[in-house]
Amino acid sequence: MFGLAAAMLPSGLALGLPNTPVSTWVPDGPVLSITAGPSSTAYVGGYFDQVGPKTGGSALIDGSTGTPSTSWPTIVGDVSAVASDGAGGWYVAGAFERVGAEAIRNLAHISADKTVDAAFAPNPDGPVLAVTTKGTDVIIGGDFFVVGGQARARLASVTAAGSLNAWNPGANAAVNALVVNGSSLYVGGAFTTIAGTARSYLAAVNTSTGALVTWGGTPSGTVNALTQSGATLFVGGDFSLMNGQNVQSISALTASTGALLPGWSSSAGGPVRALLVDSGQLYVGGDFTTLGGSFRGYVGALSTATGTLSGWAPNADASVNALTVGGGLIYVGGSFTNVGGQDRKRLAALDPTINGNSATAWNPSAGAEVNALFKSGAGVFAGGRFRTIGGVARGNGTQLDLTTGEPTSWDPKANSAINTIAVTPARVFIGGGFTGLAGQTRNYLGAVDPTTGAPVSGWSPSANSEVRSLVASGGWLYVGGAFTYVNGVYRPRLIAVDASNGSVRSGWSPQPDDTVNSLAVSGGLIYAGGAFQSIGGQGRARIGAVDQSGLAVAGWDPNANDAVSALTIDGSRIYATGTFTSIDGQGRSNAAALDLSTGAVDPTWAPSLGGPSVDAVTIIDSSVVVGGGFSTIGPATRGHVELHPAQARHSRPEYDYRVQHAAAAIRLAHRL
Repeated sequence: MFGLAAAMLPSGLALGLPNTPVSTWVPDGPVLSITAGPSSTAYVGGYFDQVGPKTGGSALIDGSTGTPSTSWPTIVGDVSAVASDGAGGWYVAGAFERVGAEAIRNLAHISADKTVDAAFAPNPDGPVLAVTTKGTDVIIGGDFFVVGGQARARLASVTAAGSLNAWNPGANAAVNALVVNGSSLYVGGAFTTIAGTARSYLAAVNTSTGALVTWGGTPSGTVNALTQSGATLFVGGDFSLMNGQNVQSISALTASTGALLPGWSSSAGGPVRALLVDSGQLYVGGDFTTLGGSFRGYVGALSTATGTLSGWAPNADASVNALTVGGGLIYVGGSFTNVGGQDRKRLAALDPTINGNSATAWNPSAGAEVNALFKSGAGVFAGGRFRTIGGVARGNGTQLDLTTGEPTSWDPKANSAINTIAVTPARVFIGGGFTGLAGQTRNYLGAVDPTTGAPVSGWSPSANSEVRSLVASGGWLYVGGAFTYVNGVYRPRLIAVDASNGSVRSGWSPQPDDTVNSLAVSGGLIYAGGAFQSIGGQGRARIGAVDQSGLAVAGWDPNANDAVSALTIDGSRIYATGTFTSIDGQGRSNAAALDLSTGAVDPTWAPSLGGPSVDAVTIIDSSVVVGGGFSTIGPATRGHVELHPAQARHSRPEYDYRVQHAAAAIRLAHRL
């Protein structure tokens, strides 16, 4: 992973600090570059096709307009399941660590007025994948080991106040689905032991004692979904046998005994992930392309009485993970981008009376996969791995107004990722993996209008491979990456082109022998970080400086022992991050501060970032901000983005939460 264009990061944008609106819109994919623009704006590049209001991992969406509620609390993390609290509110489950202003993990109660129930905090220590209720108790399943501070292996029950109940059946692997039937709880998942007894994938346990109920449902593989209708329990998953009989991923059982339902037969050609019963139909979603022996793209309907395939065929183009019903419509969520004959990104409302093009006008457009749905009054609850709902189309780049938090009309319409952005008053330079901007050929490098994003006519230097870093200085645009030719001229991995016309700078050819990931400029010198072993005619291991002649600066040789991903300059220091563990002969874990003049390591700055990589670095509010794949800094646990004071060894914990969970943070393909 190469570095963010972080030296030009606008103060506050990536961190959600006070000068950035809480409502800042965010892209629906990885952000690879954030660069300050004019008039309190910022240019954002990455790999995304939509920018929308920040929602976190869930949203309450208007069932008519598709607009997400602005008063819904932001969930920081992923949502897997939801259940009604019986009073207009919701129990929400998943893998998250904050809900609104509350540090609540993996299981939360949101009241009907959309406020977070701060007292309800069982805090399971792992993902909760299923949730249901029994009276006033909340029953959960997942892949956790501790709930309410006590041992609970993947199954637990808590009161409406959040206190742990004594109920404790335990399972030896993940629980994916739960259904309550009187005094019995049906449990589906990946387990092979439950309540201390060998029982694979599906079981019934007593809701009061947790003891295993004598019951006959025995699938041959994982169960992902359960739903009950009257005396029938429908089971979906990834199995080929049920009770020793050949079935395929879906089955109907007599709920009281677990016996196969006589006269009911169907099959799915891949794993089933969602089930819903409505008006005599069993709606089925999953990863299949056949259902009942006929083509059905990821979603279809069967008779609840016989399993006979319905003619309803909305045919999604990718998996359907969640189903709910309301107002005569079937709502579907998943990973698809087309369903019911219309482009619909991961959320759609389908008319069950129309067999073909059944998608309605409802089109919220989720930024990533949807895994949970629940129709509640006039709203539709959606949960999943997304961080935004709705918004506007953008081609891998956008400009955000930092006053409103919303995007401007700027859209470069790149046909692939924008890795790096450099801004000058007359134009914005972009580099990445694209070969076209707004339908015009631009190979990996382009200049666009700072207001519209339209390609600048006549400026089209053509690289033969990816551009990873740009910096503009002194009328030149310095370009680093994986290319070897630009405009047919041999300039491997580092080149200077005229910022006004795109012509290659004659005679300037440092020729690093491997990829350049990051560039910085100061005092007429160009600093480069990457994977190279030589640059400017001299041996320089992964970091070096070259002058205006293209030659390596004598004596400036920090010598990193692994790749340098990002650079930023602050006064007399240059900060370097990457995957190295040693630089200038000193031990440094992925980050170091170097003297800008000599390249010597600053002995007073040693944050010790634990993890495989640090991919981004910049300076904000006199602190060094780093982002990447690390999980610790010094002795403290941290996640992906961290502030570290420029003049001290210890982290600033008061910034930790803001930085980790910023909406438009330095994500670099890491999903928060």
